[in-house]
Amino acid sequence: MQTTYFEITDIYFKYRKAQDYILNGLSFSFSGNSIIGIYGDNGTGKTTFLNCISGVYKIEKGEITLNGKNIEKNRNNIFFIPNESILFPYLTLYDNIIFFMDYFGKSLDKNRFEHFIDRYNLKQQINTYAAQASSGMLKKTLIIIALLFEPQIFIADELFNGLDEKAKSSIIDDIKRYVADNDSIAILSVHNNMFLQSISTEIIDFNTF
Repeated sequence: MQTTYFEITDIYFKYRKAQDYILNGLSFSFSGNSIIGIYGDNGTGKTTFLNCISGVYKIEKGEITLNGKNIEKNRNNIFFIPNESILFPYLTLYDNIIFFMDYFGKSLDKNRFEHFIDRYNLKQQINTYAAQASSGMLKKTLIIIALLFEPQIFIADELFNGLDEKAKSSIIDDIKRYVADNDSIAILSVHNNMFLQSISTEIIDFNTF
């Protein structure tokens, strides 16, 4: 089996009308079965970086490739959980999961679905409309979607916001299992550096750029 290889080469990005680049020639390469921690103070470019490598923002210069192919040809192999929920507010949590599975061309594995909603204590809330769900319920639902989808690249901005310690522990274990079983790469932005050190195989500190 080919090892997953994600390469970010000399990328540049600045916001419209801005004079200075937020991302100024950044280059990284990541191999499968790894958890990459993204750390840094507010305003250092962490979220911008995640938006660029996930395809939300278009870089001005440079190249991003997955297994040697331009990332634009690999979008269905990437799942990004931004800090703000991307679930449809007037669909239930269950219907959101079904929508994203259909969108990515994946059939719902009912056994794994039942496993995750039990594990994350969502069984009683799964038919709640997203507009009425707590931030923790929304975050758990997005994580379930990602784990059911099993992308080669899983990117998340402040993944653990709104989650209790029990949920964090379960999610960390599941992410570790997911990257190992699928030779995938998880790229996680978290404010707590010590926490990142405990879960990551590599840390990128944006305070140093």
